Amino acid sequence: KNPKTCNTHWCIYNGFGETARWYNELGLKGTMHRLGIKTNLFDINAMNDYGFAFGTSYPTRPLDDAAHCNELYDIPELKIVFYEPRLRNGEDAERIKRQAELAKEFGLINNIFIHPTYFTLDSIASVAAVDEALKYAKTQNVAYMTEDEIAEWWIKRSKSSVLNEGNGKFAVKAECPLVLKFLTKVELRINDKITECVEKTICDRTYYEYCIPEGKYSISVK
Repeated sequence: KNPKTCNTHWCIYNGFGETARWYNELGLKGTMHRLGIKTNLFDINAMNDYGFAFGTSYPTRPLDDAAHCNELYDIPELKIVFYEPRLRNGEDAERIKRQAELAKEFGLINNIFIHPTYFTLDSIASVAAVDEALKYAKTQNVAYMTEDEIAEWWIKRSKSSVLNEGNGKFAVKAECPLVLKFLTKVELRINDKITECVEKTICDRTYYEYCIPEGKYSISVK
């Protein structure tokens, strides 16, 4: 399988247009190495190893400069959330578990990033960290994807649509499975078939989530 995304050794701190143009010319569909706020402006390898420096864990699309017509590239940039985990005698194990718990609780994307070169230079601890993340994600029923899968999912999601036709009726085009959230429990029908919901409480607020499978549907809400 030919890769559609890139994960380079050098993380990106600033600049969008030039790198996005380069990725676009190469036919890449996503990047996974955008790093957040540096703790030390003089450190080219400063770490933002926990939290969301960009205010979101979801991908954004780069916008080119005025000299290039402000072109918006359909190249998702996934932000690094957990930078360089290692697993040595339990080190980072709890933080890896916390990442999976955050993803499940808040519906986030937690990009765990390891420089490719360290799978050779520090292979045992690096591979162990990835294995621990996958193992715990499976036990917590948290979805996990490769870089290519995340980029493809996000592009499909951006092309999905929900059109309000009035009187509680919606036309939905789901290029990938979607989740609709409501603050109150509703009767949601997909092509006249009632859909079950999942109740979640986040920050003391209750949500009701309804899964919409891939496809085109007529949805009614009461």
